[in-house]
Amino acid sequence: MVKGYVHPEYWSVANAFKKQLKNIKGGAAICVYHKGKPVVDIWGGVKDLQGNPWEEDTLAMCYSTTKGVTATMIHILADRGLINYDALVSEYWPEFGQNGKSQITVRHLLGHEAGLYNLRGVIDDFDATQDWKYMANRLAESQPSHSPGRSSGYHALTYGWLLGEIIERVTHKPFSEVVYEELVQPLNLDGFYIGAPKDQLHRVSNITDATTIMAVKKLEEWTSKQAVIIPKRFPLSLRRLTNSLLTKNIDKLIAMEPEHLQSSIPAANGLFTARSLAKVYATLAEGGAIDNVRLLSEERIESVTRVHNRKLDRVVPVPFFWRMGYHSVPSSSGFIPKAFGHFGFGGSGGWADPSRNLAMAMTLTDSLINPMSQARSFLMSSAVSRAVS
Repeated sequence: MVKGYVHPEYWSVANAFKKQLKNIKGGAAICVYHKGKPVVDIWGGVKDLQGNPWEEDTLAMCYSTTKGVTATMIHILADRGLINYDALVSEYWPEFGQNGKSQITVRHLLGHEAGLYNLRGVIDDFDATQDWKYMANRLAESQPSHSPGRSSGYHALTYGWLLGEIIERVTHKPFSEVVYEELVQPLNLDGFYIGAPKDQLHRVSNITDATTIMAVKKLEEWTSKQAVIIPKRFPLSLRRLTNSLLTKNIDKLIAMEPEHLQSSIPAANGLFTARSLAKVYATLAEGGAIDNVRLLSEERIESVTRVHNRKLDRVVPVPFFWRMGYHSVPSSSGFIPKAFGHFGFGGSGGWADPSRNLAMAMTLTDSLINPMSQARSFLMSSAVSRAVS
């Protein structure tokens, strides 16, 4: 049922994973690094509706987990002096500084404090996201919902293009190429894409059935038609959340249609193996270097992982305890004190704890209507944390 490697001192993690796997409709993988070495690297379950087994190289759509990777890219470039967090975004992207956005800084974007979370105000069809230039132009023309720095509002999808365009401007390269050059190649990652090549799509896990896809489509249609009265019936945050997520044809992303897997959507369509995602976070847990490869300075990691916002979010009304692109790490026994990372819709996620040289990533494909899927990484985070206490 479960394949892979487990160091003898971490059997408790493997046992916890086996229990979770019994209740997952699809499959999953988990990888744990401790003191710079992989101590757990296991997988199991099925990868598709046909029942094909989850393999060592299976890729999972990790949704918002992708945001943590995008933020890491910003930090790598900042370490080289190419990006200043307190610089105006318009210094790198001149067209951006219009319609009330002239005072927005890179720091505001990283902390979800720019007020640019309203995807429906930018596009009316998710198919538009296949055109990077169009998305950048539309975001440059958009208006923020509030002044920068006033509060955080989770930028569910716009986050990726906002930061991704800065990355493209300072490197003069496509976003997916920068990911390859700065992360995949130096760390020798075996499966790590934000915009996957066509010849890698056969590795992608997908158990989304027609019923789920139709449910998402109906939800988008209903919230679009009822947008005017939603604030009267529900909290205002729900209106903001639906506007940030549910645009026409968003069901195509849930269905994992090939064109949306091959486009770069740096807030939502990362296709990762747990092994690759864990190694990125292990690098952060080790002070920015692993296997004689340095991605970031120790000083950079210390500065960008300090909590700078403890307030309730305007879109998802919980405190994220935002760092610079990372949130605090919830577990079934509370937040892990020194850990930071990012989780995504459906339960995948990754995190690092430099105080214990510990990192974990879990990738999974479960039924999107299973309310427990989001909690699985939290439960596994607890198991991993306890294993090294």
